[in-house]
Amino acid sequence: MHFVSAQTQEEQISEILSYFKENLAKSVDSVHAKHIENFEETLNKLEESEDISGILDYLISLREVISNLPTSHKNTPITIQRVILLILPLLKLVLLIYSIFSETSSMRSVSFQRLYQLCDKNDQIKIIVENLRNVQNISKEWNLNLDQRRKLLKSSAHTLDRNNESAGAFEVMQGYLRTFERSDEKELTANLIEIEAKRCVILAIKVPTVIDFADILKLKAVKYLQAKDKVVFDFMSLFTSTDTKEFTDIVQQFQTLIAEEHLQMDEIIKKKQYIQICNLKLDSSNHSYSDLANILNISIDEVEIWAIEAIASGILDAKVDQLKEEIVIKSHALNQEWQSIQDRIGEWKKKFQEMQAILQHTQQLSSVVVKK
Repeated sequence: MHFVSAQTQEEQISEILSYFKENLAKSVDSVHAKHIENFEETLNKLEESEDISGILDYLISLREVISNLPTSHKNTPITIQRVILLILPLLKLVLLIYSIFSETSSMRSVSFQRLYQLCDKNDQIKIIVENLRNVQNISKEWNLNLDQRRKLLKSSAHTLDRNNESAGAFEVMQGYLRTFERSDEKELTANLIEIEAKRCVILAIKVPTVIDFADILKLKAVKYLQAKDKVVFDFMSLFTSTDTKEFTDIVQQFQTLIAEEHLQMDEIIKKKQYIQICNLKLDSSNHSYSDLANILNISIDEVEIWAIEAIASGILDAKVDQLKEEIVIKSHALNQEWQSIQDRIGEWKKKFQEMQAILQHTQQLSSVVVKK
């Protein structure tokens, strides 16, 4: 989002910083912490040099200083409530600076990264998590060069992963790896791409709805694992090169990797079953319990519950016919029409969430203006 103003970006930033310096000074008047005493001078120098990145980094560093101020002392009467009131404006301030830059400014990337870093440090990632998940789309118009885009995607993926947002982390990490499709071995080595490729593979296994392993294995960065981390590459390949029964036997050889990555064997087997079922041809939609039991390497008694879970997880669009003991599969996660429907639903959801974010942000801006 971008708010139109008659002022230049520099004037708007200067106005915001002036307001912040004035109010922070009032709040810490009686606090003689060295970093706080010099904060106005530091901000002025950064502002004069038009170092926006430096300003954002310094604002984030203030969070640590403010948090460490004494909460009870006869000469420094500052309460927990006041500390919180000082930290929260930092989030608003970085958000305001982010909103100033036009949709095509590369500075959006810098301010966006500082914004989610600040949210992450304060355990408030939920404020910006939807933007992180959609960072590949929202950053398309930011005029980023290749290195800037890679830095943004890699950092965003790590932040999502660190906050247990595995599905979003996988999508963004896969996007990061795709930027290396034209890279030679020297560039892959220089970027230590095997580390991110391995993590992308593990995330793909963890996320139930990631089914197209064949497509992931085509990525140059993932292929690079054959030379750098063959165990991980072979583990990934196992999902596409075996049937479910063979997989169940051979996967036991990867117990060390499974333990290191905190994967659960039952979830791994279920992922293989999902991949297996999604590779069925849809020419024949009616599948007997006995046929599916053989394909999935489970007992006939387990088929019905397995199908219900697969439907609930969004893997299958199917109907359970208990009388005929059949599962009628209409579509699955690898079917193009199914993907198209899911993409449309995702777009509708994204537009709704963006509208919510704009309304919330407008309310925050109104609140700041009233206080001024």
